[in-house]
Amino acid sequence: MLYKVSVIRRIKHASTATCTLPIYMGFLMTEPNSISCTQLAETYNISHDSVNRFLER
Repeated sequence: MLYKVSVIRRIKHASTATCTLPIYMGFLMTEPNSISCTQLAETYNISHDSVNRFLER
């Protein structure tokens, strides 16, 4: 019998991203049809790279 093992990554450093969890959650709730880093960056006037860094964490 095989079991799938999940590994949770520990965050060691503070995020440098301007995008935060409340911003991301608010975007998902208000824009259910346009879910992309670019759309979020344009909506909240933050950089696309900041959104991408947040999502990579």
